[in-house]
Amino acid sequence: MRGERRWYVIFAEIMPNMLPLIVAAFLGTSVYVVATMAGLQFLGFGNVGDALTWGTMIYQSQQSMALESGNIWWLLSPIIAVAFMGTSFALLNYAFDEIANPALRKSNRRRRGNPAA
Repeated sequence: MRGERRWYVIFAEIMPNMLPLIVAAFLGTSVYVVATMAGLQFLGFGNVGDALTWGTMIYQSQQSMALESGNIWWLLSPIIAVAFMGTSFALLNYAFDEIANPALRKSNRRRRGNPAA
């Protein structure tokens, strides 16, 4: 309506509002991909050669009876790594949403709450 160029409209108007959604989708998908990959590798469907991954570590510790022999950390360490990665991606998503979402910026909150600021 104002006669602005397409690139200006895309990068100045659309992208700042879409960036939190894009990052949230990427981080959420990344968590699901890693969890699915670990699950498939635990079941024996996703092994590529002799690659050592979290799923194969869980599988090998289960096959060597880590729980029965008292080596619980062989099993818990890859499980904890997957859980911490999922938690860290969720926290990164929350932090990036606070920074990039124009509706959640702290500067907007101060202006709305205190007219003198």
